[in-house]
Amino acid sequence: MALGEFGVILVLSIYYQLAKGLGAFETGLQLIPLSLAMLITAPTAGVLSSRFGAKWVVTAGMALEAVGLFWISRIIPDADAPLQFPLIVYGIGLGLAIAQLANVVLSDIPSNKAGAASGANNTLRQLGASLGIAIIGAVLFSTFATATKPLVTEMTAFEDFSARVSANTEISNGARLLGSQFGQFSATAKEAINKGLDDNEGFDTSSDPLDTAIAQMPDVAKTFLKIQGVDLDNAETVAQIKADLAPDVEILQTDIRNALGTGFAQAAQSAALLSAIFVGLGAISSMLIPNAKARHDGEAVMAH
Repeated sequence: MALGEFGVILVLSIYYQLAKGLGAFETGLQLIPLSLAMLITAPTAGVLSSRFGAKWVVTAGMALEAVGLFWISRIIPDADAPLQFPLIVYGIGLGLAIAQLANVVLSDIPSNKAGAASGANNTLRQLGASLGIAIIGAVLFSTFATATKPLVTEMTAFEDFSARVSANTEISNGARLLGSQFGQFSATAKEAINKGLDDNEGFDTSSDPLDTAIAQMPDVAKTFLKIQGVDLDNAETVAQIKADLAPDVEILQTDIRNALGTGFAQAAQSAALLSAIFVGLGAISSMLIPNAKARHDGEAVMAH
């Protein structure tokens, strides 16, 4: 139970802040429906337990938790989908299960061992919470990295950047600006320009591509460009060319934010589904708990 319950709180907290762009305080406000549902439901768990037995209250609570988590995993990739309703279902399940589970665990413990049993129960819950955060967190961030990488490579800012670089290839290789006049060049000039083109096809991109291309450009090509008004020996001219080729910062920021948000939403989907599976297995396991109400009713009849 603890494996799934505590892990998903980590997922939701980061999801609201990274994918939704909310602050820590606003994130807390988004989780209020969960807390209120648990606060309202927990006091009624005792009444329901007296009537139906603690086992069924715990099982029903964990089943509702699993349903709420599965619901979250289905709709969380949709940025506009409201998570309040599945969070309320999840909170109701938490209120029912948590309130009675400790009573069920300790119901058959002799009073002289109640302290040790309570400590063991708390230790197991903390162990489950730690493992849940570790496992679900690992799934969350590994999936996040996998989902985000292709989204970043497809960003429109880089597409726009590539288009502008392609449109200005003439500047970096120094010849195509003069394509209409190429036939008038001497054989020596043509050879020099073609050599510059060939050399620039494989230039080292570990440094600035434009600087590398200019450094590898034959002097004759630079001279032809200068005649056309492009002086690559002038620092201001080169700086302006770089500015023209730079990606649009606003588009880049928006695309990065959208890519990270979408990638994390997909990762949160996998993590929430894993949480649902953990809690669902807990609900199935709770079916093995003896029904305290039925047992006590039978003992009362026999005593009478």
